[in-house]
Amino acid sequence: MSQRINFLKHNNNNTIGRLDLNMPEQNFYELSQSAFKQRPDCAYCHIPGDKIGPIYQPNFFTFPVGKVSVEKDLYNNINLRKCKQCGLLYKDAVVMVEVQAQIYKESNHRYNYKATNKYITRKVEIIRQMCKKENSHLLDIGCHTGDFLKLARAAGFKTSGADYSDTAYLGHEAVVSESFYKGLIEEVQFPDNCFDFITAWDVFEHLYDVSNALKKIYTALKPGGYLFIETGDVSSFGARLRSPNNWWYVCGLGHFNFFDIGCIRRILGDAGFDGITAERVRHKSIGDLNLLEYGQQLCKSMAFSVSPKAYKYIMGLMSKSGGGTAFPCKDHIFVIAQK
Repeated sequence: MSQRINFLKHNNNNTIGRLDLNMPEQNFYELSQSAFKQRPDCAYCHIPGDKIGPIYQPNFFTFPVGKVSVEKDLYNNINLRKCKQCGLLYKDAVVMVEVQAQIYKESNHRYNYKATNKYITRKVEIIRQMCKKENSHLLDIGCHTGDFLKLARAAGFKTSGADYSDTAYLGHEAVVSESFYKGLIEEVQFPDNCFDFITAWDVFEHLYDVSNALKKIYTALKPGGYLFIETGDVSSFGARLRSPNNWWYVCGLGHFNFFDIGCIRRILGDAGFDGITAERVRHKSIGDLNLLEYGQQLCKSMAFSVSPKAYKYIMGLMSKSGGGTAFPCKDHIFVIAQK
């Protein structure tokens, strides 16, 4: 334990609140105030936003699954704010990057889809249809374990990846044909006018500085190149149903920024992008739910709403994710923008 970051407190009693989890080989960490840094200003406009209120769910973050809780008093110091200028909803206290990297590393976190999943196969097909030349160069930001890059490379793209995690760096050679950029996107130095396509799947909610990240992305794209984004939609029915403060997406430990379609269009336009299209989609899904799938997802969402801790425990017994479960609706935004 001596090598763990000193503000990760190891809890060996396998207990969260009054619920005895008693789950073998399960480690939990409690984060104190020192694991967070204050960020009262908007991540794009860098001006203070209006306070909306604290995160609703006490002592619970949805992922990395089964690993993290926070001191109860800390919730009084983590508020949602809304920027008056761009409309971005954001947390005014964010976990420090070294803490987050350590937690993800120890939890062996990886994306819960494979390279054969129709979700990412469809995304590769969309980008291929927009290609005007062979061997187009694609950079995937937040590539992590490389499932998307694996398919992109097989489809004939020159592939580069970017991620700050050791997991991504250690496995990048199998999926990256060109370059790998290790570090936060806000800090990485990309070559100018290098990439035909840049993708950022489930990335923008994690950014510490949205403005700086977009400047780097814009500069790295070739003239006429495309940026693809998918991120949560804070104006979706599922988010409004439970209120943003209680939305599963907001409770994610590493989720800091929450967009709606109007907000992300304004930000991208201000950053210099053109031809911006945005539509609502279901997270990590394609097509419409059938009646059985809709019923299953609705039951999971209701169970999670009643007791997140019990839901996490039951899913753990089934060796499944115990993270926040979305209401069965289109609660994400799929964006295409051109330089």
